[in-house]
Amino acid sequence: MGEAALEKLFNMNIIDWTVGDSKDYHHPDVPWYRVGIKSVEKWKFPIIFKDNWYPQIICIISDKIKNLVFVCGMASPKVLNNYKSDDLVIV
Repeated sequence: MGEAALEKLFNMNIIDWTVGDSKDYHHPDVPWYRVGIKSVEKWKFPIIFKDNWYPQIICIISDKIKNLVFVCGMASPKVLNNYKSDDLVIV
């Protein structure tokens, strides 16, 4: 949903509708800007890669209003790599 929200916000095509092995998709969601997009449900912690080499736009999906996405901003690789914890991920 984060990708769809950003497509609408920026009026550009972002979503990659192809399917395949996850190892083939470890690249920025917006390649011409080298930026990823991480969507997470409200009250949950986003799942990020162990080692991040490009920034991520963080989007929070509303738990109350259908199709409402909060675009929070962009986190640098330094922030992503310094502030992560497997303990906060709900499995």
